[in-house]
Amino acid sequence: MEQIMYNNIINKEYIGIITVLDYEPPVTTLLQNICLCNIENSKGKKVLIDLLIKSGDSKYRFMTFDFSTNGKISLSTGNYVIPSDEIIHKANLFWKNKREFLQGSIITPSIQEMLFA
Repeated sequence: MEQIMYNNIINKEYIGIITVLDYEPPVTTLLQNICLCNIENSKGKKVLIDLLIKSGDSKYRFMTFDFSTNGKISLSTGNYVIPSDEIIHKANLFWKNKREFLQGSIITPSIQEMLFA
């Protein structure tokens, strides 16, 4: 079963969004083996992590992390953020295509309807 999904985005702050699809493993376990290698125009940017399935649609939904020149995520640099409405909309669209992962999660059907409207 997929545990994460990566999507490039065109943004001045972020290189892309990693969507966590599995609520059981710790986030650090999921992120420690990811390599964000050979990504163009990545200097000074961060990677955005969508934790909807773990935290719900709350102020703890999104985190940012730095990544090193070898593409590894620097796990000690995590910060919670509230991204722009445009980024949240993109993240919701990514989830809309993976909504089967939300079955049995803390994201109720009524919350899904609001997110995907």
